Amino acid sequence: LPNIYLTWKKLFLLLVAWLAAQGWWLYHAYQLEFQGKNTFAQIWLASIVFGFVNVIILCAIIYNYRQIVVSVPTPAEKSASEKKND
Repeated sequence: LPNIYLTWKKLFLLLVAWLAAQGWWLYHAYQLEFQGKNTFAQIWLASIVFGFVNVIILCAIIYNYRQIVVSVPTPAEKSASEKKND
């Protein structure tokens, strides 16, 4: 991950958003599984929000990715460097 340039503030906000969405989903899943409450609509909505938060995080990572540029010598540069070495 050395090529992803996110500020600490943005990284913290993305982490908090993910934890909040995950916690919201887990709360309603707990209510359904262990308390026996009908929370299908809440889980459905929490799943949509959780998926949306994940898409936002992926977009932020892709947007802030900086590719390392590696220069490949052209054939003319190769021949010039070979002549220097001779």
